[in-house]
Amino acid sequence: MEPLAYTDMPEAASLIQARSVHALQVILFRYLEKKLNHKYTCSEIINGLKSIKLFKQQEEGFSPAYTRTDFIDDLHEAFGFRTDYEIISKADMRKIISQTKKR
Repeated sequence: MEPLAYTDMPEAASLIQARSVHALQVILFRYLEKKLNHKYTCSEIINGLKSIKLFKQQEEGFSPAYTRTDFIDDLHEAFGFRTDYEIISKADMRKIISQTKKR
């Protein structure tokens, strides 16, 4: 294997960054799998996450725009918040987002 030339450095940095992002995605996905007690397949988790939509209410906050499923109920249980039957204030949404960044 040849050492990288100076002109190859941007490509190498880009490749390292892409691999780092991919590794982080895998770690977060595995953490989510574990929090859900390995109850769901990869596709069920991905499709379940994609199905979660929230309407932004003008002054109120956010309200659910999806149908409840076992996956969503288990997700709420695992992470300690509910988005399925109440309007979430903007302040509460900020708290939820900051909590997910701390974990």
